[in-house]
Amino acid sequence: MPGPTTYAQGNMAHEFVLQYATTAAITVTTQTSTVATFSIVGLLPGDLVELNQTSHVAGISATNQWVSAPNTLSVQFMNSTGSSQTIPSGTTFIIGVERADNVVNGLPVLSQIV
Repeated sequence: MPGPTTYAQGNMAHEFVLQYATTAAITVTTQTSTVATFSIVGLLPGDLVELNQTSHVAGISATNQWVSAPNTLSVQFMNSTGSSQTIPSGTTFIIGVERADNVVNGLPVLSQIV
């Protein structure tokens, strides 16, 4: 059972992949970034997430993603174009989630590189 007595070796307790479709359009104005949040049951702070968009939206990049609260995925989208861009409703993302076996205060306890 994970806990404070687990030796921190970077072990993962869970690894799973989810598919998520947006329910509302996300607009990112020119040369800026915006953070969108998505309700995904089961996510926990400290989970390591990787986001893959299954279709192309010109000029839009997902530059960072993190679990900001239980069941909440936050994604920072960047617009590098000279005009406003919109990610349409129904855009599908594949989300990889890894959960460390030793999480303290919402942060995974992983091996340190020295």
